[in-house]
Amino acid sequence: MQVILFDDFLNEEDMCSIETTLSSTYFPWFYIGESSFQESKHGIKDYDKYRSTKIMRHRFYDSNVNDDISEFFHITINPIIKNIGEKTGKKVRLYSALANLLLPNEKYLDMSDIPHIDNRVTGDNAFTGIFYVNDADGDTVFYKTKERFTPKRNRVIYWPASGIHSAPCGCSVPRCVINLNFKLE
Repeated sequence: MQVILFDDFLNEEDMCSIETTLSSTYFPWFYIGESSFQESKHGIKDYDKYRSTKIMRHRFYDSNVNDDISEFFHITINPIIKNIGEKTGKKVRLYSALANLLLPNEKYLDMSDIPHIDNRVTGDNAFTGIFYVNDADGDTVFYKTKERFTPKRNRVIYWPASGIHSAPCGCSVPRCVINLNFKLE
């Protein structure tokens, strides 16, 4: 499994637009009691040391729910999808897009969310991606390759959708990411 990384992914205008939108007093965040549900332990030992993270979430798009699109989709997701397409030279077929906000909680700094696979899209050319909206602590961890990626403003990473990964349970500053599930065609 190879993780693709791009720093300084968007132009500054698009980046600022996303930051402003997601940090607005009027942006609707919703509390999610459990961030990950996983029935398979993916062969990971000491699985009991992980816990599901409590986060705030905004769903921009989900092809499984009547193709519902958030009113914030065009200002936040379109620039990211367009840029992935330009960098890969392929058409991006989006299956889901959501923003996750982990609020500071230093009690769980040394813990990780449940290792999981985003199963919203499967098959050939299926990818999961994360766009980091801000600099934060709380790395994204990959279990087969032992790689870690630190949240850095305007960084995007994406990998084959079958990649087992997790987010942190705690952070010292807000950690805001946009999660994408897509195919490259």
